[in-house]
Amino acid sequence: MSVNLVDVSTGKIIDLVSDRRKFNLKEYFSSYPLKVREKVRYITTDIYAPYIDIAREMFPNAKIVLDKFHIVQLMTRNMNIKRVNIMKTMKTNTHNYRVLKRYWRIILAKEWELNSVEFYSYRCYKNLTNSSEILREILSFN
Repeated sequence: MSVNLVDVSTGKIIDLVSDRRKFNLKEYFSSYPLKVREKVRYITTDIYAPYIDIAREMFPNAKIVLDKFHIVQLMTRNMNIKRVNIMKTMKTNTHNYRVLKRYWRIILAKEWELNSVEFYSYRCYKNLTNSSEILREILSFN
């Protein structure tokens, strides 16, 4: 697997490294003089531990920033794992279970995607409601 080196501020590809293994990355970055590497202020990376180790070792003055995509992905996975674990403690024929099963996307919705003004008919509810109310109910589950 290769590594894409990109200038985040311009989006310009700096280089492609053909191997992502730590020793190969260390060898690649060692080709740049320490004086140049010391001038790097920020490194944006995913959560792959060898990338973080190399960044710390090879770029002593750089702040390491984890990229937003992987942070959101990690949080989404963990929230779904938590939701499923909560559901496992419930009986499958209960209202709370059905709400967590059917409306799980509401938990992941961005605030501006939630509707608190318009009311609709939702399958698990007798009365008209909205996504903001459903989220409020889900968050109140023990």
